[in-house]
Amino acid sequence: MTDFPESGIRLSFPDRTVTSAQLKMIARLVTEEAGDRADIHGSGQIVIDGILPSKREVLLGELAAAGVQTAGPAGVEPADVQRDTAGIREQSHSELFSIGIPVPLARLSGAQLRKAADAAERYGVGTIRLTKEGVLVFPDVSKEKVANLLEGLQGVGLGVDVPAIVRGASVCVDTPFQGGVVNEAKRFLKGIVDHLQARVPLSEPFSIRLCAHTHDCSFVGTAHIGLAARRPEGSAQTSWLFDLTAGGRPVAQGISGAEIIVRLEHLLAGYKKSRKPGEDFHLFCARVGEEHLQKISELAHPEPDAVA
Repeated sequence: MTDFPESGIRLSFPDRTVTSAQLKMIARLVTEEAGDRADIHGSGQIVIDGILPSKREVLLGELAAAGVQTAGPAGVEPADVQRDTAGIREQSHSELFSIGIPVPLARLSGAQLRKAADAAERYGVGTIRLTKEGVLVFPDVSKEKVANLLEGLQGVGLGVDVPAIVRGASVCVDTPFQGGVVNEAKRFLKGIVDHLQARVPLSEPFSIRLCAHTHDCSFVGTAHIGLAARRPEGSAQTSWLFDLTAGGRPVAQGISGAEIIVRLEHLLAGYKKSRKPGEDFHLFCARVGEEHLQKISELAHPEPDAVA
């Protein structure tokens, strides 16, 4: 059984590794047929949505001819598994490097896919490994080509120096083929992280997870900040309401998107001001407790200019 709708394709790659030729074909498909967006999802898969049903079978045939496989639902890894593959790392027992490029919100445009494919061909070995954390890993890059590879990606907004809050933002939904839900969730979360990065930037790893499931999500409580989105029951209102957790502890329930942005700014400002040396956000939340976290987040009413 598959979770494909008629408009969606999920692509899988042996060892999570895609060749530059395959990536260029996917880039063309994304640009011409799928609204110029593709998402890295699950265990190193690429999800493409918004394809016209009349073109789907032809495109599947072209992909199969290029050795790209369609896949069923991704396997679920434990919620607490995190592998930091981003950055520049010297490979063991060699003079070669792997370059991990974090992709904000795991979403790529056709131009970014093409540029990544070109960089893999020119400066690497013609392959890229995909990770479930939304990182493009270029293996076996010689030392003298590292700078060239990074420079080649800069023009399309890809690089290793992604701010911590931006890099740690992620969205989960019932199925990646809920195009409208996925787009809305990623657009909303991008507004949040851009605001927080401008107002209360952090240098340490920090995760914000927005879950738009129709059921309880086990992932939301493992992030530093968890946002469980839901529609108001029995209401014609289309905007989401949110349950907010910090360090796995409940802070607020049923609050608006505008209030979420302000509460998060207050929480992070309180953390930066009151944390003890060496204390990360989870330890801070455990020390101060739920009641204090709620008070910190309610320090002020939403400001008119605080909502993007």
